[in-house]
Amino acid sequence: AQSGGFTLQSAIRMGFEQETVLIAVEIMNDSPEPAQAAIEIELSGYLRQYPATAGTWQWAVPRPGPTFTEWTGQVTGNGQALLVSDSASPAVAAFAFAGQPDSLTAADNSGSALWDLRLGPREQRTIGLVMATGTSADAVLAAALGISQDFTGQFAAAQAGWEQRFADAFTPGNPHFSGNLPVLATSGRQLSLLYYASVASLLALERTSYPAFPRVYTSAGPQWGVTLTYFWDTSLFSPVLVMLDPEMVRAQVLQWLTLGIYSGYATDGLSGALVGPWYSANDLSIFTLLLDYVNLTGDMAF
Repeated sequence: AQSGGFTLQSAIRMGFEQETVLIAVEIMNDSPEPAQAAIEIELSGYLRQYPATAGTWQWAVPRPGPTFTEWTGQVTGNGQALLVSDSASPAVAAFAFAGQPDSLTAADNSGSALWDLRLGPREQRTIGLVMATGTSADAVLAAALGISQDFTGQFAAAQAGWEQRFADAFTPGNPHFSGNLPVLATSGRQLSLLYYASVASLLALERTSYPAFPRVYTSAGPQWGVTLTYFWDTSLFSPVLVMLDPEMVRAQVLQWLTLGIYSGYATDGLSGALVGPWYSANDLSIFTLLLDYVNLTGDMAF
């Protein structure tokens, strides 16, 4: 974006297999004269954890809002971080910075950080922001502060980690997935973009931090019900999922059949519980996943 003689550019990365978000904001003074830029970032951190037990969720997935009055912001870490806590659940978010802001304040339910930058002609400055999430204030605060002290290294490590994960998805015998996807041989740029962007969207669903499963692919989001794996949604991309991670699909199907598919429509990655009401698509969805698994793997014994 361009505003008042400044060019601003931002980049956002998720920490590699971490419950963190890293944001870099570059501010460039495009003017041939010195200039002053006031950069303010609102720090909301409106996160909530919902306990999931069988039968407690129906069609409407629980969600916070609309006023967000249940959260409390607190400046902590010797004035170097902001902690936002939810009074209705253990969820907490911590914000820390690479390049301390000139002002860090807490509001009733959030906070804000302000930088007063004096930039010379064509001078560029970068602001680094870290958000860590979890259910322990001490743990998330330590994580946010630790990453902020090595922001450049952690920002680069996040890119390298996710790029390697993407490459693994197309590599036979890779160390992460139990299978792999084919490399698309085509001269069509739009077709290639469609294929690889689709794979990227699948990889964005992978979770390796939920206690109920060592690895699971969620199918809800990006905001509400983000820990859920729906039977129906999963069946819609089951062929590519089976090729990529057949061992995980086999374990997932067994787990679903063990829980039973007539008193819920999804499983929750945090608790492992079946959630929601019965869904008319359940039988077809599970059968489709089973059929694709057997056809693509040849695992007739299963």
